[in-house]
Amino acid sequence: MITYMKKYCLLLFFMFFAFASYAQQEQESIKSPAEFLGYPLGTHFTSYQRISEYFSYIAKYSDNVHLEYYGESEEQRPLFVAFVGSKHKIDSLEYYRVNNRRNALLEKGMTLPNDSTVTVWLSYNVHGNEASSSEVAMKMVHGLVESIEQQKAEWSKNTIVVIDPCLNPDGREHYVSWYKSTVGRFPNPSRDAEEHHEPWPTGRYNHYMHDLNRDWVWQTQKESKERVKLFLSWMPQLHLDFHEQYPDSPYYFAPAAEPFHAGVTDWQRKFQHTFGEANAKHFDQQGWLYFTKEFFDLLYPGYGDTYPTFNGSIGMTMEQAGHGIAGLLVERKGDSPLSLKDRIAHHYQSGWTAIEVASAHSKEIVSEFHRYFTNGKQSPKGKYKSYVLKMGNNPHRLEKVRELLDHQDIQYGRALVNKSYRGFNYLTGKDENFKLDPTDIIISAYQPKSALTNALFEPKTYLSDSLTYDITAWSIPYAYNIPAYASTEKIFTSNYFQITDRTVYAKDTIRKAVSYAVRWNCTEDVSLLSALLQEDIHVKFARRGFKQGALSYDAGTLLIPRQANSHIQNEFDDFVLSICEQYNVKADPVYSGFAQQGADLGSGNFGYLFPKKIAILRGRHISPTSYGSLWNFMDKDAQYPFSAISTNRFSSVSLNKYNVLILPDGSYQWMTEAQKEKLHRWVKNGGKVIAIEGALNLFRDQEGYQLKTYNSEENKEKYAPREPLQMSYADRSRNQISDAIQGAIFRVKMDNTHPLAYGYTNTYFTIKNSTKRNAILNKGWNVGTIDGMENKVGGFVGYRVQPTLSQSLIVGEEEIGKGSIIYFADDPLFRSFWYSGKLMVANAIFMVGQ
Repeated sequence: MITYMKKYCLLLFFMFFAFASYAQQEQESIKSPAEFLGYPLGTHFTSYQRISEYFSYIAKYSDNVHLEYYGESEEQRPLFVAFVGSKHKIDSLEYYRVNNRRNALLEKGMTLPNDSTVTVWLSYNVHGNEASSSEVAMKMVHGLVESIEQQKAEWSKNTIVVIDPCLNPDGREHYVSWYKSTVGRFPNPSRDAEEHHEPWPTGRYNHYMHDLNRDWVWQTQKESKERVKLFLSWMPQLHLDFHEQYPDSPYYFAPAAEPFHAGVTDWQRKFQHTFGEANAKHFDQQGWLYFTKEFFDLLYPGYGDTYPTFNGSIGMTMEQAGHGIAGLLVERKGDSPLSLKDRIAHHYQSGWTAIEVASAHSKEIVSEFHRYFTNGKQSPKGKYKSYVLKMGNNPHRLEKVRELLDHQDIQYGRALVNKSYRGFNYLTGKDENFKLDPTDIIISAYQPKSALTNALFEPKTYLSDSLTYDITAWSIPYAYNIPAYASTEKIFTSNYFQITDRTVYAKDTIRKAVSYAVRWNCTEDVSLLSALLQEDIHVKFARRGFKQGALSYDAGTLLIPRQANSHIQNEFDDFVLSICEQYNVKADPVYSGFAQQGADLGSGNFGYLFPKKIAILRGRHISPTSYGSLWNFMDKDAQYPFSAISTNRFSSVSLNKYNVLILPDGSYQWMTEAQKEKLHRWVKNGGKVIAIEGALNLFRDQEGYQLKTYNSEENKEKYAPREPLQMSYADRSRNQISDAIQGAIFRVKMDNTHPLAYGYTNTYFTIKNSTKRNAILNKGWNVGTIDGMENKVGGFVGYRVQPTLSQSLIVGEEEIGKGSIIYFADDPLFRSFWYSGKLMVANAIFMVGQ
């Protein structure tokens, strides 16, 4: 019996040993990226499909990796992240996710006792042509798994690593496919070689040519919306955003540069130094050069470093030399050629440093993370403690803001008591008394997301330094042009419930409406008009306000008359109510053509709107982001077809096919005199040009056009730029920004009787980046103007260009023959988040000239 038991135990031992050996072989069999791909990393750019396949492969064969798909790109490529950690943590991901949310006070419940697990999130390749970082992602996931297998992963005891291998797969694939089709058998480091000259629009952008690194807050793009949703469901404590800069720059890592937004805590700044010092040691050991504390600041909240920072994380940017210029190998000034292998090595080290430092300081990180949200809820920073958003004449804009708040996990409510308060009026720029209404949305700064709330709603952002990397103003009430107040008082609220009503009326089975009226004040109205025109429905619009029964309507109101649409006579009411419901638009039945005030429905003060044949110029010399915002608007908001015309085909295109030609921001020096004459003749014969920002250079100070820089010698003497101050050579950068405008917001005086301003009040806010002056038109329609610097509501404007903004044109129309040119001095669709400009673009397309 004993002998049998010995044999049995021995058999079990060998079976266990064999199983353990087999399991070890299984673990050891996990291939490196080089083994899986068939080439060493850095010798080729890897397609996104192969990157996805490698992550799927490693997740299948490793218990230490879990993939989560969170959406797809516009071009239907999968978006996913990989969670990497000890098997216990991977098996318990939901517990740790909820724990992070509870630590951030965003979910109720007890946090995990005595747990200091830190979540480190690594984001790669948000700019598609900064392509080294997705290669790094594969190396990183393998390196992390390998360290666990070899039992050298101290970090895995208290750290979960999240890897997003490519935030912008469409842009990356555009770049990689172009590069592969261009490079020869031997990469050429000479910058003369075509492989270093990526064509327009470059792979930096996503499908709709948006910069996803500036879209974290606004989430105008599909990729951003899905990614941020996942990010906020986890609330990581550390976030690294991997980028590339031009080849001659050394490596950049945190700490960041001034200006820091006032909402960034001292501890967040301190930890950036902790990371920077640790990473510097590793770089020093390799002899790699780098710089810190320069150029890349933490002000604008829409970046991949700032947005996580305003969500309690330590957000940091890593910038490797390379960019779309570099390819596989590129020459550098005064240095050896830069290879893709070099770029991978540097980013790889920064990722490891972040994980090691986070693990070493996990208790402090988790403690300070919790303190961040506790302080926000109990004692928020900043002057203002409550923000009150009012409906005004546009309930839909308020609803759009509410949706944006939901996407940020920002809490809001309704007034408990309808009493009066005092606060800063965004529309007037003055402190005034105001009374709460039941329809108001009230956002308290006393909440976990206090820092983000203040960053998005504060009327003016404090600038500790004027040398900034991006725009310097973005406040939501200005971007959405809604009535709002910022109060220094804490306003108590109840839970939010929806009051705004956009539903259509039920059909009246007794009376027949002679028409249906739709107020014109939101993008849904634009979508409805687009659908009606494409369905061959006759639509009228009001040139002046009128009153029907107890209801008043402003200029721009749409009318869908029964008589003019006799082809759907028997189904008219059902059709109108159905299509309005489809677009969430309220249609009022009008039972008489007789108006109580204003013109009757048969008056000449009501005109017809007609389908438009629209062309938009794109291609070399056109700003990709300006074109992209137009493309995004036409596809998603207007939902109206257009023809995209390349700049290199402009000469051969017959403009007579089109009613409207939109010229995005860009340089137009490529246009020949013959092409300019062709454009001018087309306008005289009835064409309509919509010119945006840089496109105004085609007409400004040119013969045959009224648009001028200065409309008189007196005007020039008064509003010319100031002479530069004497500065040292070391201060040359500061001297340059004296001639710059960095995303400043101005209050614009509007003539809302003009079709361009239908749906607006007499005030509009523009975000200004251009320093080009446009004088008030001597002959033409000055629809939107700035009186002077007193109209600046926020942001940086260099002292030299300040005089040029006085008495300047922002929005106007010049009539030429049978046609006209519409001038937008600033991009009304800026980055697609400047919501208040969208209706004006629709006015320019459909209303002007009718």
